[in-house]
Amino acid sequence: MFDEESVAGWELTRHGSRETYRKRLANGVTVCARWDDEESRGVVEARVDLAGSGRALTRNREEFRDRDACWSAARLAADVAANLPDSSETGELITVLAKRFGVTEDFLLTYTDGSAVIVAGEPAVGTLLRRADELREAIAPRWWPGLQERPGEKWVVLARRSAPSQI
Repeated sequence: MFDEESVAGWELTRHGSRETYRKRLANGVTVCARWDDEESRGVVEARVDLAGSGRALTRNREEFRDRDACWSAARLAADVAANLPDSSETGELITVLAKRFGVTEDFLLTYTDGSAVIVAGEPAVGTLLRRADELREAIAPRWWPGLQERPGEKWVVLARRSAPSQI
């Protein structure tokens, strides 16, 4: 049996130890966060279409082992997804990441309308941190890399119109 309710603007469905949070955005993107209390793990993904069954825009590469980190990623994904579609400058950045550093869209938590690209998961984050000088040179002057430490993980945040990086 499924129990359904609403929590902070998210649809919540519970089935046994599993909770599924879903937020349907006006632009046709649905963000889902699934958490299993029994296994203490969760995933976050964003899909195109209001039912949440269309093409995946993003999915975290590794499962979250911390409930707060999973929920933070879900809120961030919803905030960023609300700003789609993607700009051509962001598309160019994603191409540079893939061709020069081997960082594919699989490692992007999500990307916005051009204000930021967030890289999450190994080996992508480790590669960008080890090659930070080369990254800065490859993406300047439009983008600046920064490091965001999250509970149990690090993200590389590539932002436009911000101060130079601390990487």
